Order: sequence, then structure tokens, then C-alpha cells
Amino acid sequence: MIVLDKPAGLAVQGGSGTLRHVDGMLDALRFDASERPRLVHRLDRDTSGVLVLARHARAAAALTGAFRDRSTDKLYWAITAGAPSHDRGRINLPLAKVPGRDGERVRVDRSNGKVALTDFAVLEKIGDQAAWLAMWPRTVRPPIEIHLQN
Repeated sequence: MIVLDKPAGLAVQGGSGTLRHVDGMLDALRFDASERPRLVHRLDRDTSGVLVLARHARAAAALTGAFRDRSTDKLYWAITAGAPSHDRGRINLPLAKVPGRDGERVRVDRSNGKVALTDFAVLEKIGDQAAWLAMWPRTVRPPIEIHLQN
């Protein structure tokens, strides 16, 4: 496998008007392999983080299976403006990609969004001004609700 530190602002795959993306650069990561590396998951263009690539078809099948079967655990860190009132919790809100001033953005959309469930824990707080959170996205789609736990 190949693990990349993908910066925010770089798309993983091309689309309408997207000329620069990771998928278009995979031949440069071939090194001595006969096969082109393969994407096994995606990150949104505006998300920075670890991107895992498979070096060959067999590795792609194993890694894709690990993401599909949820035997991997994704962890995101976020710094927030403002701080949650609880140190741990679960956010369950419908999200959708909507057009914005600077392109497409993900927003809460109660009429067209898909429910997204994320568990979080506050790691540090600066009063109620800011917080550093650990966040674990979940892929289940339960009814819309918010549960907060202390």
C-alpha cells in the first residue's frame, strides 16, 4: 500500500472542471510496480488527511473489503469555533453537497440530505471559544436525532 498525506483543496478524483486530482497523478506513484496504484477510498476535496492507495489488484481487493466491512476505524481531528457543551457525544444530521460561493460544500440539508452519524470526544477546550475534537464518522443511517453523553 501507499499512504499519502492529502492536503485540503486537492480532489481525489476528477469531475466537471477538476483538472488536478490524485487519480490523475497515480502513474507517478507506480515506482517499480507493473500495475498503476489504485484508489481504495476517497476524501472530500476540502478534507486533508491520510489517503490509502493499493499498489496492486490483490491489495486493492483486501483494502476495499476492510473499508466496506468497517474493519477499519476512521479518526478525524477538528478544531472548532466554539466548544461543545458535552465532552462526548454523537451528531446525527442529514448532510448534502450544495452549491456555494466557492464551489460545492457539504451542509446540513433536512429535506435532501443523507443522515450522517459521527461520534466525538473533546480533547482540549479554550473556554467556550474553541475546542480540539476527535471525531469518528459512522456509516449507519438511523433516524435524525442528536444524542449527547457526558
